[in-house]
Parts: sequence; structure tokens; C-alpha cells
Amino acid sequence: MKKYSWFGISIILIAAGAVLIFFGLRRVFTVQIDGERRQVTTSALTTGGVLKAAGAKISDSDCIHPSSGSIAVPTEIQKLNHNRRIAILAQPGNTELSTDTCSPFAGTAAAAAGLLLFPNDSLLLGLQQLEPSDRIPGEDTALLFRRALPVTITENDTTTTFYSSAASLGQALQENGYELTLGDLVSLPLDTPVTAPIEISLQRAVPLVISAGGTDKPISAAGPTVGQALAQAGFALQGLDYSLPAEGELLPADGKIKVVRVREETPIRETFLPYTTKYIEDPTTELDKQSIVSAGQQGIKAERERVRVEDGQEVSRAVDVQWTVQEPTPEQRGYGTKVEIRTLDTPNGPLEYWRAVNVYATSYSPCRSGVSKCMNGTSSGMPVSQGTIGVTRAWYNWMVGQKLYVPGYGTGVIGDVGGGFPGKYWIDLAYTDDAYVPWSSYVTVYFLTPVPKTIPWILP
Repeated sequence: MKKYSWFGISIILIAAGAVLIFFGLRRVFTVQIDGERRQVTTSALTTGGVLKAAGAKISDSDCIHPSSGSIAVPTEIQKLNHNRRIAILAQPGNTELSTDTCSPFAGTAAAAAGLLLFPNDSLLLGLQQLEPSDRIPGEDTALLFRRALPVTITENDTTTTFYSSAASLGQALQENGYELTLGDLVSLPLDTPVTAPIEISLQRAVPLVISAGGTDKPISAAGPTVGQALAQAGFALQGLDYSLPAEGELLPADGKIKVVRVREETPIRETFLPYTTKYIEDPTTELDKQSIVSAGQQGIKAERERVRVEDGQEVSRAVDVQWTVQEPTPEQRGYGTKVEIRTLDTPNGPLEYWRAVNVYATSYSPCRSGVSKCMNGTSSGMPVSQGTIGVTRAWYNWMVGQKLYVPGYGTGVIGDVGGGFPGKYWIDLAYTDDAYVPWSSYVTVYFLTPVPKTIPWILP
């Protein structure tokens, strides 16, 4: 009896040890998140656990295969496609559609919004043409759908129809093999939008030779009269000019047209001379404010040319005289250097500040820094966490270590360098990945005392 008891206890201990080993075993899995594959080593047992170990955020509306609670097998790919909102502007009609889908493919997303893609229809992401089997990058995305419409062309008594989803008539013609040459006449402008069926006529240009000022110029024009052909080719008759044959006659059979020009001109041309701006310190004006000490004024330079043209040929051209009508006057602008210390009431009590600037604020975290890998370091060595503030390189060189107060964020220190936006004052607010809060708005930031010894009077 004791022999069997010890045998049973041994079996139980062996099974318990196997379970502990299995639960502690770290295995290598292949995960595919929104089409991107990578490997992760984890002791997780379920598909959902493996995906979370890979850093994926999962919601109830996301698509997971195998299901989230399934036992994860290392030989099987653990797949996650995030559910996202796809907005589609359907043309013609500019109908706004939207759908929520886990499918990463353009054709499936369009079908989910009720749009079936037919030959010659277009689905665009920005300027990128998408095929039905193409993956849609990004998270929530806006697409443009263009339904192909008929374009009917009559050329030399022959009528042809094709279907196009191009934005303009010119693009539709080009995409369908209609190469237009200089002088061809189309009955509608090439920038006519393709928002309804279009019917046009196309008249091909014929070769001509225009003699003007002793020079023969081969051109192509669709006529039908000499005057129309000259105007189309940029040789419109003006003043005392005339042509052979006359401008009201039909195009000659030999295609030769002579232009005779008779004129003398003395044009006067004026150009503006820019004024410069000189900045001077103004200790009576508050910091970040400017005053106009004296206004600037542009100067004016004039020159007169004498041009002589005989029988369509320019024989002389020279500057007859030039003079300065008005000298430019520099502008003097004063920039304030008077620092005023003020008090700001905050949820954490009053704070003293010496400068307030309206900036555009964004946010980042180690894994949301705009690069393909997670970044924990900063330019100053501070961690990427709440309290670290990134600025442009121009600001950082002046202000590293400066304490700021940002409403809605709290107190922080300038300790990192970011790209910023051209033409904007900009800051980037750091968070940890777990506590990340997205920012994308303007906010007034306050530079806290003490006042530094060196101040950039004019912010770069």
C-alpha cells in the first residue's frame, strides 16, 4: 500500500514540474501586426498574450488570428489587424463615405464603404494611385475615389469613346494615348474637370512656315484663316503690322505666311529698390514687443530703352538713359529689452515668470518619436518622460535648462532637440509610453524665474 502511495505522489510531482517548466518556458513567436512581421520571445500561452508581449495595443474591434484566447503555437503566425476608420470622398458628386474595417487592402476598404471598383476607376491616397490589392498605410486614412466617366472625341469625322477617372480632360487624353502637339485645337480647355460625361472635338494642326523679320519659323496651327493661325502661333498682328496673304484669307496651299512689322518703341521700365531693416535695442519697450522707430520706403529706379524695328526685324536696342527716381529709406525697428516679472496662478500655486510666448505644442514618448525604433535618450541626457521639453535647435542653444510652465502639462525643463515646424514657435512635450497624451494645438508657455543672464531678445 505504501509502495503505490509513493508511486502516485511521484507521478503528481512529475506533472507539476512539467507544468511549471511549460509556464516558465520562453518561446520565439512570429507576429504580424498590420502587415508588418517581426519576432518576439515570450512565455505567453495565448495569441493575445503573444501580441501584447510584442507591444501591440488591442481593442475589442480589432481582428486577431488565431483568436485572442487560443493557445499560441510557435509554428503559426500570430496576426493582428487593427480596426480603423477609412474616409472616402467619392467623385463625381463629392459624396463623403466612411467605414470601419480591419482589412488593410484598398479594394476591401472601398467595398466595405459600398464602392465596387470597375476598370478605369481610381482609388487615390494623396497623389498615390492604389490598386485593390495594395495595403493602405497609416491608421485612420482618407481616400479619394473617382468613378470612370465616358469621354467622346470627334476627330476628322470619326467619333471615339473611352472611359477615364482622370481629374482633368488633359490628363484623360494623355492617359488614353492622345498626344497633343503645339497648335492642336480642342473644343474644351484641357483643365476642364471630368465630373460628367464629356464630348469634345479635336482639330489637328497643320505645318506652316511664318517669315517674320527675315527669319523663317516652322509652326503647327489649326487655322482656318491666316489671322487665326498667326494668333494661335503667337504672331498676332498689331498696329501697322500686316501679313501676306492677308489675315482674313484661308491658309495658303503652300503653307507659307509672311509677316511685316513696322514700329518704333521707347519703353520706360521702373524697378523697385528694396529698403533694409535695422534693429535697435529699445529698453523702454517690454520684451517680445517691437516698435517702429522710423518707417522704411522702397526706392525707384527707371530706365528708358530705344528699340528700332524695320520690316519685322529688330535692328537696334539700347538703354537711352537711366536714373534713380527715389532712393530707398531704411526702416528702423526697435525690439524690447525690458524684462517684467509677473505672477501666474496655477493649480499647484502661484509661479513667477518673465516671458510668455504662444507656441505650437506637440508631444512624444520613447516609442512615438517619429522614427522606426524606440528612443529613450535626449540631447541633454534627460529621460524621455514628463518634465522633459524638446525645442528647435536654435532655441535649445540659448535655453537648455530653462524651466517652463505649460498649462495642461505642468512644469518642465528644456532638455531635448526636435525638428519643429517652419515659421512656427514650437515645443515637444515628453511623456512615458504608458502615460502618453497627444498634443497638437497652440498654447501659451511661461518662462519661469530666475531670469537667465543671457536672453535672446528676438526669438529665432
